[in-house]
Parts: sequence; structure tokens; C-alpha cells
Amino acid sequence: MCRSGARATQATEIAKGLGYNDAHSYEAYPGGILQWKQEGKPVQAVIGGPLPLIRQMQLTVGSMILVFSLLAVFISPWFGIASAFAGIGLLSAGITGNCAAVNLLTKAPWNRANPGLKQSYCQAAGNCD
Repeated sequence: MCRSGARATQATEIAKGLGYNDAHSYEAYPGGILQWKQEGKPVQAVIGGPLPLIRQMQLTVGSMILVFSLLAVFISPWFGIASAFAGIGLLSAGITGNCAAVNLLTKAPWNRANPGLKQSYCQAAGNCD
């Protein structure tokens, strides 16, 4: 199940392509969670726990760029190097599909309790080993 059903349908097709062809073991809900809720079906919200790794990375690197840019404007232009470094990291992650910030975030204490978190990120990014 995903938000609209599109990614779940894609995942189902990928699974079938990998040889998981038992139609009774899984299926994609066609309208996703949006349609599920519209139909009045029960939903259990998961409250707490870490944000998805991609959002953790966006918040971390975005905050770094903002802080270092402000420091470069108000303290010393040399802080601009740190902003450039963060930007280079994002560029490298986009080119290679491997994000150093995500690799570091998987080792954070709040993420260690969820060993499947990195696997879910790499599957979404399409760069699983």
C-alpha cells in the first residue's frame, strides 16, 4: 500500500519479475491509502519513531547549508566552503545513488532500533547492493 497505489503497483510488478508469482501472497491496493480512507476503512496511524531516512537527510543537509550560508554572510566568507561541501555531497549522491549523509544517519541512535530503515531507503533510491 502506498499513497495513491502507483508505487505499490510498480513494486508488485518488480516482485513478479523477480519470481514472486504467487498472486495470493500479495497485491497492490489500487487506490492506495487515499482511496482506502475515502471508503471508510480503518487506518492505524504510527506515531513516533524516526522520520524516513530521505527526510532526515534533507533536514540535516538543508540545515547545514542554511547555517553555513548565514555564517558566511555574517561572520566570514570562509564558511561558504562548508555550504559548498554539503552541495557537493548532494550532487555526488544524485550522480552515484549513494548518499554519505544517509549512511551516517543509519548509525544514529534513533535509527539503530530499525534495521530495515536503510533497506527501505535503498529500495526507494534503487541502489541496493
